[in-house]
Amino acid sequence: MFHIFLRGAQERLEERAHAFAREHGTFVFGRLVPTAQPLVAKWEFTVGDATLDLATESIVTAVRATVDGAAAG
Repeated sequence: MFHIFLRGAQERLEERAHAFAREHGTFVFGRLVPTAQPLVAKWEFTVGDATLDLATESIVTAVRATVDGAAAG
């Protein structure tokens, strides 16, 4: 497990992650943790058997689809 800090509104990031999961069947994250910094949320990335079965590029694609444009709303 490790932490990733994402730039963007927490609600918007979560909405985008859930939309990606519905469309692609890959769950990026469910709920982020707020931080003291405005427009920065924390994600606890857990690595387990399911994560290890994914290609690195699949993970990158899912995260980019979730994060890209989230800060703009």
